[in-house]
Amino acid sequence: MTKRLVRGFLRSLILILSTGLLVALCQAAPSAVIRSIGEVNRLSQNEASAALPVRLTGVVTYSDPEWGLLFVEDATGALFVNTKGTAVNFSPETRVTVEGMTAPGDLAPVVTRPVVKVLGAAPMPTPVPASINDLEAGRLDSRWVEVSGVVRLSPRKWGRTSFLLHRGGVATWVMLPRPDDGLAERFVDAVVRVRGVCGSRIRHGQRVGAQLFVSRPEDIVVE
Repeated sequence: MTKRLVRGFLRSLILILSTGLLVALCQAAPSAVIRSIGEVNRLSQNEASAALPVRLTGVVTYSDPEWGLLFVEDATGALFVNTKGTAVNFSPETRVTVEGMTAPGDLAPVVTRPVVKVLGAAPMPTPVPASINDLEAGRLDSRWVEVSGVVRLSPRKWGRTSFLLHRGGVATWVMLPRPDDGLAERFVDAVVRVRGVCGSRIRHGQRVGAQLFVSRPEDIVVE
């Protein structure tokens, strides 16, 4: 009788512990999904290589299906989403949910294998006031920024509108995802204020400078 009671007690204890563990795992599962851009930004490259699941909500600041670029920003930070091969295109001021996996990028963690759902319209975030030196230093990569400078024609062509923005002896590339239709020539030698997303120029795996991705001509204002 005593042995049967002991066995019964042990079975009950195991059942209780197993049930508690299952409940705990179920409760912990949602928190395993990364839900803010700031959390992704804080990952190391090694941590990002573990393909952690993300479900992020933010505003599109730049989209370029030809080059597979998508930048999204929320209250905690800004992030590059690799959309290469998907041909998806989203207008700025679009609120979206991005589900995907983390991955190491050229310089910082990114999101890959994205599934992007449009939630509706949303205002653009407040741009970070910046100098060209700030962009070149790499502190503002992926952020929506505002910078001023003098327009010079770009010696390189990518089949799209591009020019160089100069200030204080330094320059950065400015590019728009539209054919080269002479827009840049209209701004030559003018002092302009430009809003766009700060990106990096990479060569042989190393950052060699900045570039500014601008969605629309109206984001370039002559001062």
